[in-house]
Amino acid sequence: MDAAHVHLMLNHFPLIGMAFAIPLLLGAWMRSSEDLSRAGLILVAVTGVLAVATLLTGDPAEGVIEHLPGISKRVIKIHEEAAEKSIWVVVAAAVAAIAGLFFAWKQKRTPRLVVLLVTVLSVASLTALAWTNNLGGQISHAELRNSTGVEAPSDTEPSANHD
Repeated sequence: MDAAHVHLMLNHFPLIGMAFAIPLLLGAWMRSSEDLSRAGLILVAVTGVLAVATLLTGDPAEGVIEHLPGISKRVIKIHEEAAEKSIWVVVAAAVAAIAGLFFAWKQKRTPRLVVLLVTVLSVASLTALAWTNNLGGQISHAELRNSTGVEAPSDTEPSANHD
């Protein structure tokens, strides 16, 4: 298993984590449920850690694939820039979730404003992560490039990857 494989395995978890956290947090908000609040906050915090791990595996993954046929350095760079921006929103959501868990532990109740803040940050994170993952998919899947406005790169050969 190389760095590219690890990166591909990890990159789905932050997106899925946020997708599951948002309904938990919305349910917590609507029902004033402490259990749902804590579950949602824990999931956002774990998702933040996984997003950082995913980001840290990006450069080693690039080193593995950048010289393969059909791989565009330009598309890698676009994906990398999106990841560097996305991580800020995801980490903000995770830090807010950790703060909410701390308040819940100290006060025996999660402040509703924290649940709302983490929900909003999680929606922003999900959006940023979805865009970043889509751009990452374009690195080896040329068929995705035209649908999002990223033109086929000129520094590569046609991709032979059809998985």
